Amino acid sequence: MLAACSLLSWIPATVRPDGSAPPQEPQAAHAEWLSTLSFSSTGEPVFLKANRLEFQYESRLLIYQGNVEVRQGEFTLGADEVRVVLSPGDQMEIQEVRAQGNVRLTQGTRWATAKEATFDQSKRVAILRGTAVLHDGRNEVRGETVTVYLDERRSVIDGGKGRVQAVLYPGTAGTRESLGKGSR
Repeated sequence: MLAACSLLSWIPATVRPDGSAPPQEPQAAHAEWLSTLSFSSTGEPVFLKANRLEFQYESRLLIYQGNVEVRQGEFTLGADEVRVVLSPGDQMEIQEVRAQGNVRLTQGTRWATAKEATFDQSKRVAILRGTAVLHDGRNEVRGETVTVYLDERRSVIDGGKGRVQAVLYPGTAGTRESLGKGSR
C-alpha cells in the first residue's frame, strides 16, 4: 500500500552541489516495496491478529475487528477493522483487503496513515483515502487520496478539496524521483 510510504514517485530528484545526480537506488528495491502491497507476490505468509474474527462462508469474507494487525515479512498494516475477500475454491487466495479506521502501514522507516485503505489484487491497485500522510524518513507527502498502480509503478495523489502538500529534505531517502510523475 505504500509505494506511498517510500514516496517513490512523488519526491523530486536532487542535484549535488557539483551538479551531479545522487546515486540511484536499485529499481528492484522500488519494486520490492510496491510488491509488498499486494499480499500475494511474495512467498511469505500473511499473519493476522484481532480482537474478533467473523468468517462469512458463502461470501468468502473474513472480518477482523478491534486492534487489527496484518503482517507479511517486514510490512505491517494496522487498523480498527480489516475485511479480507478470499477467492472461491480451496486456494484461499486474497482478492481484496479493505482496512478502515486508524489505518497505519509501516515498513522500516517508511510509514503511512489514512482513514481507510483498499488493496485490490485483480486490478493491482492500492488506495489510501481520508487524509493520507506518507513518510519516508523525514520526507512527507499529504493528500486526501493516494492511488498506487502496482504494475505501472505510478502513484496519483489527489488533494480533494484541499491541496497536496509535501515537505522534502533534499539528499535524504526517498528524494530520487520526480514529484510530477503521476501526481496531480
